[in-house]
Amino acid sequence: MEHFIHSVIIDLPIWDVKLMELRELNCNDPTMQMLHRYGTEGWPQHKRDVPPSLKSFWNVRNDIHVTDGIILKDNRLVIPFAWRTDILKKLHLSHRGIEKTKANAHTTVFWPGMNMVFCCEKCLKYQRKQTKEPMQTQEIPILPCQVVESDVLEHKLPYGH
Repeated sequence: MEHFIHSVIIDLPIWDVKLMELRELNCNDPTMQMLHRYGTEGWPQHKRDVPPSLKSFWNVRNDIHVTDGIILKDNRLVIPFAWRTDILKKLHLSHRGIEKTKANAHTTVFWPGMNMVFCCEKCLKYQRKQTKEPMQTQEIPILPCQVVESDVLEHKLPYGH
């Protein structure tokens, strides 16, 4: 298991400097310290024995792993509260839209209640233009060839024909 966790950390899209910064944040954050302790020593038997700041981790407690000061939920970095706003901004730098940003976030980072809402001016400007057309349905014909349709298309014809 330790080898797997180490390989996950190596494959994460994060610079070594940021990993060191994350370790430092984990050491200075009381909630992350307690999560680190529970991840290495085990969780209490009952949720009522867990401090309020960690109750939101209860449902994923078996997925929490710790190695070398880094806390993971499966293969995603657990992000301390102080870093969350910055991480959201960095995830959204490409302006690929809310759904793609969420998908990217859900493959790389984790914190309880990761529900991201972006009020990005650029994304809001182009959001309506990126919506999918609604599917147009028609009644199913009773007899074969009762309804015949055709799409007209001209491909690579010179102008004026």
